[in-house]
Amino acid sequence: MPSTTFTKLPAAKREKFIKVAMEEFASAGYEKASVTQMVKKLHIAKGSVYQYFENKKELYFYLLEQAQAKRQEYLKAVLRNPPESFWELYVKLFESSLKFDYENPEMSSLIMNSAYEKYAEDLGNLMLVQKKKSLDFMQGLLEREYLRGGLRYDVDVSTMAFFASNITNGIWDYLTIKNLNTEKGKKGKLEIPREKVVGILEDLSKLLKGGMKS
Repeated sequence: MPSTTFTKLPAAKREKFIKVAMEEFASAGYEKASVTQMVKKLHIAKGSVYQYFENKKELYFYLLEQAQAKRQEYLKAVLRNPPESFWELYVKLFESSLKFDYENPEMSSLIMNSAYEKYAEDLGNLMLVQKKKSLDFMQGLLEREYLRGGLRYDVDVSTMAFFASNITNGIWDYLTIKNLNTEKGKKGKLEIPREKVVGILEDLSKLLKGGMKS
């Protein structure tokens, strides 16, 4: 948790600190992120950072928590009034997550990178923790559909959740390969129409629903 010294900073100074630190961790990853680089950009003494946070690890987890909370705001906007169909909900949630990625590139990178932080001893089993969060979220959605009779009964829900969660985590790679990433310097603007992005998501949800068998 940040110190009271940090929370009492003027809002503009606090937000600038968060922005610079977020950019550093998002681009360099936890191990290579440099507090020295952060303070150079902020024009503050290095000791100030340790007045705000006990160490680099505490700062990193604070930023990750902020990024995840922001992402949850996007998802909750859908979950407050979810469509009846799980498959329509699946598409809308991913579309909402994709919107978060485009509008908050540093936060998005920080979250995605955290799922691969397996070499930093300071962070413990962060990679597995992040994957478990994704799995638990998907299982919660599927259990709701299972109780409604919308899923097969011969496969355990947790197994289906593992399958669906891994497919979902791989969609960003697929979109990148298909050149659906944002144009350089134009955050939030898609290279192809939004309808095509949604079309790909709908096709992938159909595969989840019915498989590839004709």
